Amino acid sequence: MKLAEALRAGGVSVVLKAATVLAKFLVILYVGRMLTLDALGDYGLLVASLALLVQVIGLDFYLVNNRGILGKSETMDRATLVWDQVHLHVFSYGVMIAAVVLAAVSGLLTWRIAGWLILLGIAEHASQELSRLLVAVGRPIGGNVVLFVRMGAWGWAVLAFAGLGAWRPDLDSILTAWAIASYVSVFIGVSMIRKDGLLGRSAREPGRTRIVAGLKQARVFLVATVAFQVMHLSDRYFIELFLDRAAVGVYTFLYSVTALVSTAVATSVIMIFGPRIVEAVLLGQDADERRLLRYLDRGVVVVTAVLVVSMSFMFEWLAGLLGKAEVLTEMAAFLVLLLGAAAVNLSALPYYRLYARGMEKQIMRASVAGALVNAVMNVILIPKLGLVGAGVATVIGFASYAGVMLVSAHMAPLSVDVAGGR
Repeated sequence: MKLAEALRAGGVSVVLKAATVLAKFLVILYVGRMLTLDALGDYGLLVASLALLVQVIGLDFYLVNNRGILGKSETMDRATLVWDQVHLHVFSYGVMIAAVVLAAVSGLLTWRIAGWLILLGIAEHASQELSRLLVAVGRPIGGNVVLFVRMGAWGWAVLAFAGLGAWRPDLDSILTAWAIASYVSVFIGVSMIRKDGLLGRSAREPGRTRIVAGLKQARVFLVATVAFQVMHLSDRYFIELFLDRAAVGVYTFLYSVTALVSTAVATSVIMIFGPRIVEAVLLGQDADERRLLRYLDRGVVVVTAVLVVSMSFMFEWLAGLLGKAEVLTEMAAFLVLLLGAAAVNLSALPYYRLYARGMEKQIMRASVAGALVNAVMNVILIPKLGLVGAGVATVIGFASYAGVMLVSAHMAPLSVDVAGGR
């Protein structure tokens, strides 16, 4: 992809992602104003649990499969790999449903929560995989359209109905709107890949050998991803353990705002250049690899810096919109979480240098190290510093994660300067 094309795709992606993130933020803001902080905490914990469930369902098979797809030029070869993923995940959905039902029967989950986990878990995962696949095959705009429908469109619909007085905020109505949008996004994503010939009938036969081999390789990715999610999400559970549900609600609001920094960079920079870096490595295009790494580095650093500095001056205005006095006292936590979002973004730089060359074990070690550091810091800091401690634990955890990967990248026999992509 030429730079001009990448920038154009990035611009459209930014608009779609901005609309998505703004909708999510406004929904959380509206719900936070209308409901108690405890209710917002319930929402935050459910979202965190669902994120972990979706990761386990996917088994991180897409990381192996999409890299294989990037190395194929024929549509039929790509379709074969797509069908492998379909067969695997139909099976994983069945296992997930059985496990959740068993948890409900045994009393570990209420039937209400179990139902939402199944309904949303399948739709969220399928939509997520379709979005990733579209990006991998060079259709980042299509991938972001699917993402927007799943994560943003329903929010705008909810806000419109609320504005007309036709909607009363409660957790079940929010989740219903979310589920409907997720399944619509799956339909759109399937339509797109079918149009591209990636669901060809002749490629439907499951490649059991390929799937098993892919799962063996993906095991490392799965451990790495679960550990990565622990760094992202464990703080909510520790906050509930050491503080209370209302504190989780405050933290959910602060995190949803600072997450704008990570999501904007992921869509406008990382999702555009990341797959192209992998493709360049697979095709042996060293010059393109070095060039794309420079674009990735500069884009991540510049966009992150601009967003962090800009948002650091917006706290009082944002907190005032929520109308909760408890939030106004947490400016320090907000600023620390902005640094945490910056650490998340910067960790992508050594990550793609390792991932593009199949160095999954190094990524896994870094993820596990970061998760352990994060968990220990949460236990130590939250009882003493409250939400600020949770933010500091996030910064330290992701800094450790990035540091271990950077050391691994320097020790690896790469054809580029891993420190600067030159």
